[in-house]
Amino acid sequence: MSSLLPLLVPPFLLLLNLHLSSGDPGGPYPNYCSKTSSPSAFTSSPRVPPLPASVASSTNARILSSSVVIRHGARTPYEPTFCWDGYQESEDSVWDCKTNVLMSTAPTESSKFSNTSNLAFEKVYEAPMTELKGTCHVGQLLAEGVSQETYNGQSLRSSYIGDTPLHLFPSSPSNLSPSPGTPGIPLEEVYFRGDDQQRTLQSGQLLVSALFPTTEASTSLEQVVVPWHTGDYALDPIYPNHASCPRLGLLRAAAYSSPDFVAKNASASDLHDLLESDLGGADWHHVLDCMYTSACTGRAVPGPLDDFTADADAGSTFMRVIEHSTWLLRYLYLHDGASYSKLAMQPLVSSVLERSVLPSLSPSGPGPTKLSVYSGHDTTVMPFLALLGVWDGVWPGYASLVAV
Repeated sequence: MSSLLPLLVPPFLLLLNLHLSSGDPGGPYPNYCSKTSSPSAFTSSPRVPPLPASVASSTNARILSSSVVIRHGARTPYEPTFCWDGYQESEDSVWDCKTNVLMSTAPTESSKFSNTSNLAFEKVYEAPMTELKGTCHVGQLLAEGVSQETYNGQSLRSSYIGDTPLHLFPSSPSNLSPSPGTPGIPLEEVYFRGDDQQRTLQSGQLLVSALFPTTEASTSLEQVVVPWHTGDYALDPIYPNHASCPRLGLLRAAAYSSPDFVAKNASASDLHDLLESDLGGADWHHVLDCMYTSACTGRAVPGPLDDFTADADAGSTFMRVIEHSTWLLRYLYLHDGASYSKLAMQPLVSSVLERSVLPSLSPSGPGPTKLSVYSGHDTTVMPFLALLGVWDGVWPGYASLVAV
């Protein structure tokens, strides 16, 4: 999906592009998978659509700031759970990963801007000490997720790096500066944020690394230590967090007890029966993730669900279960004028406004942060779009991206 529409005041534009191409030769795959193994996937779906000709041709048009909200790339199941009868006993419940997680810690504050050690430490997950039975941890970014977020960064680079008023940063030097006074983009002009889950940290950092790659001219510079803002996941409001905002629980209860919701949910009795009888007691909270993590990695789904041909085939049992599972959240996020989404995403929207929008309206101020990146989840992207009134109601795929 791609669209371009005004946001708040005329100079600000919201650009959406939520799915990479899924034209993968190993398919068919759901759009959710955002397949990138086909070379055409990198060229057939640009992540940031071009500005309309009427805007791009204006002599006064320029981009002052951009805020980018992303979902992490392809991953393993986010928690060990019952998917359906036989899943835990099958080989499909064993997950092995090839992605590397390297760690390096500066011993002192004063040494953080210098290479005090040439050692980096790789996290190696070993069975049987993993809940997914293999060499992956729960929710781990897969190699495909690495490719997806790298592509996101490369695509943003093509949109935001250049030498016209419609670019955010110059083409040279386009690396991040390691310290004040050295060549490159000052760290004060960027802001990077994500929750403290490994997959979101990696996804955001892969995107930033591809957006601001180390160039040949900058290889002799000292190490660049880039601030990455986060918090304890249990209290992080980058997703609808009932612990940090208890009122969300009241809004959810009101939505799910409304007569309209109760009636429509009851009308899907055949799907409820399917989960209970044919899938052995699968639950709506997990079934979508079980289906997509299986389908996107070539794992089997149970016979009653094994009829996927395309997302457009709304009559398939696979897509009917996906649609009802999506509707359960869509109803909550859009209920009562999207009141749940507006409250849940208030901290994120406030950050966007304070860093990008409000400073742009003050000609005498320091100016906006040129680029802010927020790395989150599907449950970040959906309510964020819902509160803006532009969500198409489709569950966002891996590596979805919203640029404001």
